[in-house]
Amino acid sequence: MKRFICYVPHPDDETLSMWPLMHYLASGYEGHFVFMSRGPVTPASLRLDPDPTHYADGVQPVCSWADHNYKHNPVQEQYTVPTVDELGLARLHEGMSAVGAMGMVPPIVAGDMGAVITHDEGLGTNWGASGSGSSTATPTEEGIAACDEIMRRYIEQYPNSLHFTMSPSDAHCDHRACGIALRRLKGNPVYMGSTASPRFTYTGGDPILAPLLTNAAFFVSKLYWSYTSSQYGNRLSEYCAWYPNTYPDNNLITGGSTAKRDEYTSWLRTKVLKAYTAWDPAHGSFAIGGGHSVPSQFANCFGPAVPFASALWHL
Repeated sequence: MKRFICYVPHPDDETLSMWPLMHYLASGYEGHFVFMSRGPVTPASLRLDPDPTHYADGVQPVCSWADHNYKHNPVQEQYTVPTVDELGLARLHEGMSAVGAMGMVPPIVAGDMGAVITHDEGLGTNWGASGSGSSTATPTEEGIAACDEIMRRYIEQYPNSLHFTMSPSDAHCDHRACGIALRRLKGNPVYMGSTASPRFTYTGGDPILAPLLTNAAFFVSKLYWSYTSSQYGNRLSEYCAWYPNTYPDNNLITGGSTAKRDEYTSWLRTKVLKAYTAWDPAHGSFAIGGGHSVPSQFANCFGPAVPFASALWHL
């Protein structure tokens, strides 16, 4: 069976950085999306909570999402401020909805559609960093070991699969913990040149699992493309830097079809992104990823979100 395993540090990373995997689904691959954590600690929590004691200066900020350019009020908007656990569950539901929409993308060949399977690993808060909670902190060995344990299970269970996660050079500590864990299992690359076959040989790595990871690859978030290329080596060969208008090895996925690429880009904007801009707080949908956590990243990658046509309370 054609299969890939995608290790997602937090719900929304699969859409912000790894969404072209839906092209594999359209090619008939069975896709396993492993949510390493629910990402319960998020800036969204502050933007939804009016309690002045939760802010350093005692002033609740105006929401940064263009559709919500006001201060949220749970009484007037009829929701209860979500707990950390509830936010994590809401983020997980967003991620599962997004990959479900990816799994409904029109297939490249009629009827050739791969199944989508999701897994909730539930790593806790600060799993890839020190207790400071800073996203740019140095990943801890404990966080890397937690990723290693999870990845080993899937590699052993699905030995003939492609494996994807974020770059070990990513600036976010949780992303890096995933990348470092997969890198250590796969081994360190030695680039052999663009015309060589294979382009890389590997040193180190797990003596048993490394042979199963020859096609494992790492995604570079668009947020970090301005970093020096030396951080990522030959990123078009072993690293993937994909977003709607850039497709390394495009022929592999869409047969070089610009029309198919544009169709998938449209599907992403109209179907997949809805999971992260769903605002129905009374029923547990808080538009966390695309609205209240990292709206600027979503806008940078995919353009402004489609505005809501519903009546919202404004201060």
